[in-house]
Amino acid sequence: MTRSGIISAIIGFLVTGILIAFMEGNWVNGLLAFGVPSVVFLAVELTKKKDKKIE
Repeated sequence: MTRSGIISAIIGFLVTGILIAFMEGNWVNGLLAFGVPSVVFLAVELTKKKDKKIE
């Protein structure tokens, strides 16, 4: 995935986290809704890039 695609995904996760935080009135759920998918997504993307470099 390109750099702009990664940035777009992170912004999407951020907007989703903010919306969840406002709808539920609980910032912890919003942070979890942003943080967990972001970390997993970045880990998968970094793993893909390392696999490409090894091949």
